[in-house]
Amino acid sequence: MSLTKRDIDLYTVSCFNQGKIAARKRQLPAVEDLESAANRHKAMGHPVRMAILHLLAEEECCVRDLANILNQPVSTVSQHLKTLKYAGLVGSCQHGKLVFYCQTSPKVLKRHGRGAQAPMGK
Repeated sequence: MSLTKRDIDLYTVSCFNQGKIAARKRQLPAVEDLESAANRHKAMGHPVRMAILHLLAEEECCVRDLANILNQPVSTVSQHLKTLKYAGLVGSCQHGKLVFYCQTSPKVLKRHGRGAQAPMGK
């Protein structure tokens, strides 16, 4: 099967404003920054993790407090915290035998619907 002129025209991309395209390409963040942002967004892609972020925006909490508030097993909340921590959204510090978690950037929820009600429980 051979391509006709019409087929070729469908695959040809016309560039009407090369200056604009070049300028917009220069404005794109580095690939590493885009990957990092995508990972943060992916980490926030679960209702329980969003609820955790909402709670940690108010004050630091230990995993047991979060589990009780969210009516979730400690192991489940712990896994969600691990995901959020890996994405750089949550930090932790130890107070005696307990580990407390806090949000690393309060701007996170402002950009992602701080006022929205996050579903809690199963």
